[in-house]
Amino acid sequence: MQETFIKVWQNLDTFRNESQFSTWIYRIAVNTCLSYLRTAKRRTTDELNDNIIENYAEEPSEKQEQIALLYKSISQLDENERIIITMVLDEIPYPEIAEVAGISEGNLRVKIHRIKHKLTEIYNSNERL
Repeated sequence: MQETFIKVWQNLDTFRNESQFSTWIYRIAVNTCLSYLRTAKRRTTDELNDNIIENYAEEPSEKQEQIALLYKSISQLDENERIIITMVLDEIPYPEIAEVAGISEGNLRVKIHRIKHKLTEIYNSNERL
């Protein structure tokens, strides 16, 4: 989090007012996260999922199990798909998501539909295991 604030401060003079300030900051945060993920390849998806599951109570409820399964399913999406679906779950307005992703709003809606379909298939296949 601090790294994002530092990057915002260091690059404040590059903000061109072509988008909302919050969108610009969100893009910096996304890029910072992607950079971190690229350098942290020693952490596997399974380790992350295990940590999420371990953080729940010893006797997880059905809802907690569903949430853990959803996180596991999201982690199996492609990087760009994870970013888009996370922004949707964070209730970021579609125009802002489209701007951050660098695509049109119409294209974004198609991508979201496809991501939701793919996520449903992954979730259902993980549920059967």
